[in-house]
Amino acid sequence: MIYIDPPYNKDKDFVYPDRWSEGIKSYKEFCGFVDSEGNITTSVDEAKNATGRKHSRWLTMMYPRLFLARNLLKDDGVIFVSIDDDEAANLKKIMDEIFGEENFVAQVVWQKRTAPDMRTTFSDAQEYILVYGKTTESALTIKKVPLTDEQKNRYKNPDNDTRGEWVSSDYTAKGTRPNQLYGIETPSGKIYFPPSGKCWQNTEDTFKKQLGEGRFYFGANGDAMPRRKNYLCETTGTIPWTWWSNGEVGHSQEGKIEVNQIFNVTEIFSTPKPVRLINRIIQIATDKDSIVLDFFAGAAVTAHAAMALNAKDGGNRKFICVQIPEPTPENSEAKKAGYKTIAEICKERIRRAGEKVKADNPLFAGDIGFKVFKLDESNFKQWDKEITDVESLRKSLLDFADNVVDGADKTDMLYELLLKKGYSLNAKVESRKIADNEIFVVDDSMLVYLDDKISTTTIDEVIKLRPAHFIVLDRAFEGNDQLKTNTWQTFKTLFPNDENPFETV
Repeated sequence: MIYIDPPYNKDKDFVYPDRWSEGIKSYKEFCGFVDSEGNITTSVDEAKNATGRKHSRWLTMMYPRLFLARNLLKDDGVIFVSIDDDEAANLKKIMDEIFGEENFVAQVVWQKRTAPDMRTTFSDAQEYILVYGKTTESALTIKKVPLTDEQKNRYKNPDNDTRGEWVSSDYTAKGTRPNQLYGIETPSGKIYFPPSGKCWQNTEDTFKKQLGEGRFYFGANGDAMPRRKNYLCETTGTIPWTWWSNGEVGHSQEGKIEVNQIFNVTEIFSTPKPVRLINRIIQIATDKDSIVLDFFAGAAVTAHAAMALNAKDGGNRKFICVQIPEPTPENSEAKKAGYKTIAEICKERIRRAGEKVKADNPLFAGDIGFKVFKLDESNFKQWDKEITDVESLRKSLLDFADNVVDGADKTDMLYELLLKKGYSLNAKVESRKIADNEIFVVDDSMLVYLDDKISTTTIDEVIKLRPAHFIVLDRAFEGNDQLKTNTWQTFKTLFPNDENPFETV
């Protein structure tokens, strides 16, 4: 499942300076306001064009991200996107284009306020959450919403039914199917037929079976129109509808209070969603072992909600949060508290939220750990120089005698190699002492040696383990080509029909 709460379009510059962003010149050319040389071709007023540019920039920022989001979803995956009135209609158009109109699931209305503000016209009480599946063939399943305490209190047991508390529901259905048009006799002897234009919900055989099980109620006197009993013990919840009140899923102020309390700061983040809102989304759209992605992570409410739901239902959901290091505003409470970027707030929220989940659920034994990665340059030198003469070639070759970038960190190198070999960033990694050297072991299958010198004893011990991959820095052999060749040949002998697992980098 993917949930995103992107920056809303509020007439301010975005912090996403993508190379595909549209400039005013190209915008005017596209709309026919100017020619390719910048000459005005129409008398359109600049003020009238401002709205078009505003929407264009925001949608240009969103389009590639949503396109990539669709590629990341499994076939039975679902995406939820929060939005307000400014771009709701435009967002739906590009969602229809990317995901397909046929994969539109719902437009949820979230009641974000508890009271109107002091505006002179209308006070907006709601935001929207657009919901799309990935493919029409997918087995997309939206789960039921657990009953609230108020809903549970509606269940009663006036006739001492052995199944316990129940509520009754209308037994008629729209339409006039012939095999569902029959008379039903009440305990008092009165006979009922479905009203005009309707029929009973089941065939007579099914009705008689359920009647024999005591699943119908005919009123206190036994002479009322039949109603079917729905038992609390058999109820898994209610089908979610598109109106989500703040009483059920929280409101904007609740989201702020949650973050402020976690950080003990007056206002660490201005527009966080409440945990209950995201909890509802995760609960109805995921299984207990699903992966949840949020690539506008902000204050990391998605991570908090995922951990909280795991603690509640014993799940093992994993979350991926992506947040660019957007600087916090000058003189803001976040900046004063030492958080220079939104990404720093995001990481700290996950740490503190995990501890809070543990404290609130003492019996919860689930994992609240997480790893943090950032985009960076390669730890290995890249051959990207333009060679113009023999001397330049000689110098470049000498530079590549050791292809590790100066100052490269071992952990950074490890994860770069891990990715290049097709392992997950969430792979199990541990450090082991093998003979004389420290070696990283990945998923009990790949061994990685990243120090400057490796001993023959260590190589012999590694060979005994028969790893699926064994990667060593080339410089660890200190120019001993014979030792490197012997190691390669030994592994080739051990795996004659497979790709040689030994590799130097």
